[in-house]
Amino acid sequence: MPGRIFILNLHGIGTPKRELPASEQRVWLEQARFEAILDYVRTRSDVELTCDDANESDFTVALPALRARGLKARFFLVADRIGQPAFLSRNQVEGLLNSGMEIGSHGLRHRPWAALGKCELHEEIVQARNRLEQLASVRIDHASCPFGSYNRRVVRAFRNAGYKGIYTSDGGPAQPGALILPRNSVCNTWTLETVKQVLSDEVTPLRRLLRNLKLAVKRWR
Repeated sequence: MPGRIFILNLHGIGTPKRELPASEQRVWLEQARFEAILDYVRTRSDVELTCDDANESDFTVALPALRARGLKARFFLVADRIGQPAFLSRNQVEGLLNSGMEIGSHGLRHRPWAALGKCELHEEIVQARNRLEQLASVRIDHASCPFGSYNRRVVRAFRNAGYKGIYTSDGGPAQPGALILPRNSVCNTWTLETVKQVLSDEVTPLRRLLRNLKLAVKRWR
């Protein structure tokens, strides 16, 4: 598939500074595993990196490792978490930007968007972006879905709000410039061989067809 990319999505790294909910325990990585992944993907021009949740480790662990390898990442921030213990401070967000990293919105309160009503969805899509733009003094036109939760109503709300990209957790390759961008969430059970397999996308035509059908249903339900 010409022009496709693979987006690896990361979360917390190193020793957690807060009690982790079950949904985060499987995606919190040891620092050595994280750096081994970076060492591999640094040679891949078809791989992009993102980090969700606004954990403090984005600045204290991820940023130095990325800079040491000449890599960039887009950090998706939960607006309500900025300045809270174990999460990024305003100065750290500025530090990410000053180091050449990009930021996007991960919503206001880390809620599953497909389950929200109209007012709550407006908070997550519009109010969260407004707060982050005021905090960081940059334009934000990309967002990532907490828990990978989205549907046609969510996509429509993002279109109406003028976003250029919605990052999901659907897995598989993504098409640069598309509105909906599937990501591959790195789990702490992954080995380097797992990463290589994911980035090869060696699946049968039938499995690829079923994956595309599943995504089509999810986006239009």
